[in-house]
Amino acid sequence: MTRLFNQLVFDEYLEGTASVYTSAEWNELLGSADKLALHAIVDHIEGSSPTLDVSVENGDGRNFGEKYGTHAINAFALTGGSQVATTGYDDGSKANTKLVRLKVALGGSSPKAHVRLFACGRSE
Repeated sequence: MTRLFNQLVFDEYLEGTASVYTSAEWNELLGSADKLALHAIVDHIEGSSPTLDVSVENGDGRNFGEKYGTHAINAFALTGGSQVATTGYDDGSKANTKLVRLKVALGGSSPKAHVRLFACGRSE
């Protein structure tokens, strides 16, 4: 297994539960890997019972959909007043399209947090 890249692909302060996505500038890079390891670092956490979800989405540049139907990072509990870190992965059991993006969402009541996502891409 060869490491292709290790890149900060998301660095945003989020408020609310709306889904946001990695920038289109990372779609080709993320799609170039057979497998992805994700590392989330979250701080400045506020809200009631905040959580973090991250999904891998395949697409053609216009239309995207969840690759697995499950989250790579699923309802990870966030603790206010601290910095937390977690990991997730795309195991490569389904092939990527040429373009891949990550969908990021907070859960809970009135959540707010600064979220950074690092992606490490690997090939067989």
